[in-house]
Amino acid sequence: MRKIFIATNFICIICKGLSSVVFSCGIADYDTQITGSGITNCTFEIRSYGLNCTAASCNLTINGNIEQQVPGNAGMNNKSLIQLGAGTLTINGNIITGSVFGYVGITNTGGTITVNGNVSMLGGSDAGGGATIVNQGSFNISGDLTIGPWSSYCQNAGSMIIGGDLLGGGQGDTYFWQETGATVKLGGNVFPDPNSGLFFGISEPMNSSSTEPNTIEYNGVSAQTIRVPDDAAYSNLIINNPAGVTMNSSTTVNGFLTVKPGAALTVDPAVSLAITGAFTLQSDATGTGSFITSSPTTASVQRYVSGYSDPTHGWHLLSSPVAAQGIGAFHTPGSGDDFYKWDEPTDTWINRTAEGGGLNVSFETNFGVGKGYLVSYASTYTKAFSGSLNISNVSVTGLSNTPASTASGWHLLGNPFSSALTWNDGKWNLSNVGANCQLWNEANASYTVVAPNGIIPSMNGFMAHASTADASMTIPALSRTHDATNWYKNTQQNEQIVLTVSDTDGETAQPTIIRFEQGATNGYDNQYDSYFLPGFAPMFYSKSLEENFALSTLPELCQELTIPLGFVKNAGNLFVIELTENIPDQDLYLTDKQTLQTVKLNEGDYAFSAQQGDETDRFELHFRAVGIEDNTLADASLHVWASNGQFYLQNEQGPVTLMVSDLQGRTLLKTNIATSGITSQPLKLTTGIYIVTVQTADSFKTMKIFVR
Repeated sequence: MRKIFIATNFICIICKGLSSVVFSCGIADYDTQITGSGITNCTFEIRSYGLNCTAASCNLTINGNIEQQVPGNAGMNNKSLIQLGAGTLTINGNIITGSVFGYVGITNTGGTITVNGNVSMLGGSDAGGGATIVNQGSFNISGDLTIGPWSSYCQNAGSMIIGGDLLGGGQGDTYFWQETGATVKLGGNVFPDPNSGLFFGISEPMNSSSTEPNTIEYNGVSAQTIRVPDDAAYSNLIINNPAGVTMNSSTTVNGFLTVKPGAALTVDPAVSLAITGAFTLQSDATGTGSFITSSPTTASVQRYVSGYSDPTHGWHLLSSPVAAQGIGAFHTPGSGDDFYKWDEPTDTWINRTAEGGGLNVSFETNFGVGKGYLVSYASTYTKAFSGSLNISNVSVTGLSNTPASTASGWHLLGNPFSSALTWNDGKWNLSNVGANCQLWNEANASYTVVAPNGIIPSMNGFMAHASTADASMTIPALSRTHDATNWYKNTQQNEQIVLTVSDTDGETAQPTIIRFEQGATNGYDNQYDSYFLPGFAPMFYSKSLEENFALSTLPELCQELTIPLGFVKNAGNLFVIELTENIPDQDLYLTDKQTLQTVKLNEGDYAFSAQQGDETDRFELHFRAVGIEDNTLADASLHVWASNGQFYLQNEQGPVTLMVSDLQGRTLLKTNIATSGITSQPLKLTTGIYIVTVQTADSFKTMKIFVR
């Protein structure tokens, strides 16, 4: 890399690679001038004069370092390394100073300095040799900022970003402070060695005058710890770190405290947090702010709720993180928005809107703590819960199991905290309550099983199953964890089989899960299984001992095992079954008893149509290549079926010839199909078995189908 030496004996330097950039070097203090705009690949070794750019026309990019060198004992002699008055200075490298005689400084009075590297401003080895940064514009550093020792400081009166750590030189008179109206974003930790520097939140250490209001933001991408200011308080504090920020010493915030969407703040037990202004956990489409504390705290907790797009999408299970939240702030009777609670004994969703459009007076006034509600809004809102945060265990007792109910034993409960919960992690004290709960998956418009140690998002309702009357549980504060997800999203587990049926028209989906565990039985096991709960998606479940399961855990997997699968269509007509998760190296075969086809799901999805009144016990799952008698094993990329006077072919093999014959050998349909995908041909077939041949350029496949 080419280097430029700037010294007192230079009159003028034009660096090759610059466009209209001129350096004018003189002998007076601060007399090295920069004018023009351009890019240079030079490293600047500045010996006794700095770079002085005070004109708005100065827009310079340096692809290298700015280094202060010490020729003998001369030092910088109390000169600025960089002075920027306007324009921009971008350094794609580091700013490095040595131990100097007399201070060395960076002064930015109104421009923008961007350093894509580290800034190391080291003072001298004795008193009076400090390093200073005075920023009144914008100063952005992607890496670490190191200042000190000997009366070194960073004084921010504009905006700063420090992407890495703020580090000190090891003396007690190294300072960082802000002036009134200033902002700084901290990507790392602040003086992690407490003896390396002093950090001020509300005052200027040189004269102890107030610098409020100013704003300090923790916005790292790895875990950060809040540094308690040496003047005892923050002015305004923002938490914007999805990896989490921890407060492990008592702290005061004189202004507002905000946790941004997707960010997380933990206040350690026995640590107090005093907030004079507003405390807000923000929420938007990307996520929700998360907060864990053991001390009484008042906050406004936002919840982003997307509006409905059709009758099946836009439903949410909602719960409150505060002790006494009025429901009226979340629903107006007769508005067209929906607000329901679930009643297990009567098998009823109870509407807060009474017949005629008024308020259902039997509905409670406030959200129940630990209770869930079903909501749907015509428009997208960001609602807010306000009040004292729930921070203690919530006891849930008297859960019923009413045999006459079609959803016997199911209860809609809710996460009562301002953070996510780890479900059934050994702290829940489940008494006659199933080990698995279920959450509403808004994208699929169906329920999804959450196994032990799964996540229940903040302010999310969940369905728990009571296997007997008078069941109970504890929703434990010790199970709080940080997860920024607004609503439930699919997560993959190990060692399980998941088959998912999708309604391609209505964009809904329903998974069914199969696991194997020694100690499980073929029937319902409270600690292993989860009964099926219907949503708006097609009903799809495994069956065992005449019971329907969303999650079925069986004692062992053997190659001869056959698992019946139930299916009931919704309003859609075309459906696809896919193998979403599988046990490693396990072959899986799906038999459609209605079309007499068996496919290997490892090789592709299975598409089919269905009609009202079809047999519900339509499918079987096998673990080796067997099916019903005389069934032909079909290529998973090739499916055929008949429905409503149409004959369908799903083909991913390119141009084919399709021929359909009856058992007497008569050809009922023969056609050339030039495209891949799903195609249909008019063909009315009576109930019976038919032979289908699909011929490609170099092969053909023959299979039997049964038409009802």
